[in-house]
Amino acid sequence: MQSGDPDWRKSLFYHYNYEKQFPYTPNVRAVRTDDWKYIHYPHGDGTADKHMAELYDLKNDPGETKNLIGKPEMAGKIEELQAELAKLMLATGLDSKTDKMPIDEGVKSALPDAKIR
Repeated sequence: MQSGDPDWRKSLFYHYNYEKQFPYTPNVRAVRTDDWKYIHYPHGDGTADKHMAELYDLKNDPGETKNLIGKPEMAGKIEELQAELAKLMLATGLDSKTDKMPIDEGVKSALPDAKIR
């Protein structure tokens, strides 16, 4: 299949879970389309995200230099991408309401144990 094929995927789901050994990246749930990327960082316990979500217009900002998440005019696009993210999560066996992930303890300044670096 190629990108011009009607069955070619329209979006990509990405997720990563916080690791105590490498506390530099929080929990991540993200979706990317040809033109947009939406990323959010759930805390892991159902409370509000502790890190600001991100929204990028990849067509006009391929270097992802302008986070559009706080722009009121982007509300519709955010809802659209959140729905797509939820759909992709379900397709991979993750339900956005019951997604189990570690609690994000926050970014640490200490390096991990030398044995695992």
